[in-house]
Amino acid sequence: MFRAALPREDSAAIAERVAARLQRHDVLDRDDRPLLWVILDEACLRRTVGSPEIMHEQPAHLLAMSESPHTTLQVIPFDTGAPPAGESYTLLRFGDQPTALYTEARGLGRVVDEATSVVTATEDYERLRADALSPQKALAEMHKVMEELRR
Repeated sequence: MFRAALPREDSAAIAERVAARLQRHDVLDRDDRPLLWVILDEACLRRTVGSPEIMHEQPAHLLAMSESPHTTLQVIPFDTGAPPAGESYTLLRFGDQPTALYTEARGLGRVVDEATSVVTATEDYERLRADALSPQKALAEMHKVMEELRR
């Protein structure tokens, strides 16, 4: 993904980006890990990125993650039309702290705590959840994708 987005960056810089991204995943392996609720567009499962082996490993990894009671996965299928949110973002909820919004753009990540932006993102998130397959159907879709990749 980084190579496609940053074709002029040297291999060492790409390796640093990959290492940083993988290091952020460590929080999901802690005993006190956060609740993670992910809503993926079906394109994330079906767009070929890398080898067939890599494409097979991605849903397998998601399925393994979904075995945790701390993780819920949903998929927005193609047939729902345009998704309510045109960009990816993360809502961060911290117990007694106000909800914040994390967004990323090319080379830039930012936390937004401005109430109107957070409320709008929360409303978009609720519409995404309503359009998405249930967690059980999403897991079945991931199994289906893996079967298709074996052919």
